[in-house]
Amino acid sequence: MKMFVSPSRIYLHRQFVDFRKSINGLSVIIESEMDLPIMRGDLFIFCNKARDKLKILYWDKTGFALWYKRLEKDKFKWPKRVDEDCLELNEQQLGWLLKGYASTETSLVGCWAHARRKFKEADIAQGKGKPKAGKATWAMSHIKKLYRIERLIKDKTPVEKQVYREEHATPLLEEYKTWLDKSIQQVPPKSTLGKALAYSLNQWPKLIRYLEDGQLNIDNNRAERAIKPFVIGRKNWMFSNSTNGAHASSILYSIVETAKANNLVPFDYLHHAISVLSERDDDRILNKLLPWNVSLQAK
Repeated sequence: MKMFVSPSRIYLHRQFVDFRKSINGLSVIIESEMDLPIMRGDLFIFCNKARDKLKILYWDKTGFALWYKRLEKDKFKWPKRVDEDCLELNEQQLGWLLKGYASTETSLVGCWAHARRKFKEADIAQGKGKPKAGKATWAMSHIKKLYRIERLIKDKTPVEKQVYREEHATPLLEEYKTWLDKSIQQVPPKSTLGKALAYSLNQWPKLIRYLEDGQLNIDNNRAERAIKPFVIGRKNWMFSNSTNGAHASSILYSIVETAKANNLVPFDYLHHAISVLSERDDDRILNKLLPWNVSLQAK
């Protein structure tokens, strides 16, 4: 899949925006300030105050995609006119702006945990007094079968995972898709269950993409768990109020999470690394101290 699939029009927002804004915040700007529809297939480009970074929002008919990019020096000349909040770019300007993306192809992978969560919400919404053998329960039970396959193959190689998934998960997915197509016609679209069904159908190409490569995961739970400590504590970590502080924090976070990913206890790993570094003033030792090269007591 190409990064951008023939956008209808390309719009550049002339004023800088707060780069903490994500899809929802940028969508408000598009509708309120630019006075444009957000789901027509147009490409919207936003810049930061220094005008050296971009955020690019695009609707691909299945969902929103948001990209972040640093501007290449001397590749894009900002228009001199400043009396318009919104400028339409031509394809040549877009090419300059996105130089480096031309040969890039990417595929988005869906998350089955999110799909299941929608049906869990629908199951809760139907109340305690109603029977639990409905569509939401069936969907969660069927998704559970897909996760059972993942538990069976967790120690296999990527190639073995792909082969096993094709043989065992594909029939389950085909059955699930048939059920989705039938059920969506039987449920009010604005109900909680209707929204859960629509989510799975809209995300379907992405939800089944994990079949294409054994290195892909069925969900992104691992990534969400990795960032959860930062999300919970970020409002309390006021020492990152400078560039140097944020840079130091990012290094420490990376070291700790990489240690976890390599089944090391972060405290033990840091103690080991600092002890070795304090005894040897030799940069050549650094490679041996990387988490994947260190063997300590596992968790």
